[in-house]
Amino acid sequence: IFIDSGTKIGKLVKIASMFRMSHVAIYVGNGLVFDIDFNQRSRFRKIEELKVREYEIKRHRDIDNFMFPPLKDLQRMTKRKYDYTGAIKSVLKKYGITFKWKDNPHRYWCSELARDYYELVGKPLINSTDYPSIEDLYNSKKLETIIATHESKVTLRSVV
Repeated sequence: IFIDSGTKIGKLVKIASMFRMSHVAIYVGNGLVFDIDFNQRSRFRKIEELKVREYEIKRHRDIDNFMFPPLKDLQRMTKRKYDYTGAIKSVLKKYGITFKWKDNPHRYWCSELARDYYELVGKPLINSTDYPSIEDLYNSKKLETIIATHESKVTLRSVV
């Protein structure tokens, strides 16, 4: 689920990345998403808890052969803190700017979490990149749009 949250942080992400979406989350079924956001840890939460102004729901084109990962593998990805430096690097790479900041393997940002999830299930969305951006995932040819809203009153809960 690609999201424009409309929050202050979301607006900052959109300005810096020059992309219309500010967040990505993974719908895992039963009204739950798996994601990470600022000041939080990676976790499962109800889809209604997402702050959404606009969204686009995409799914893997090979959905018929999709195997969800064992819960224990997903749990290893939970409770990680947000990786601000990784998120900044993912935006700056668009401008050709790279840094030698030390990476923290115990932290995630939203697009890295989504990339790793799809790699875990054996269906990588993109050629592995050090700092995947929301736009990198959004433009993956392996995803297809199933629902898109633009400043709609439709809630995420009503469509999943």
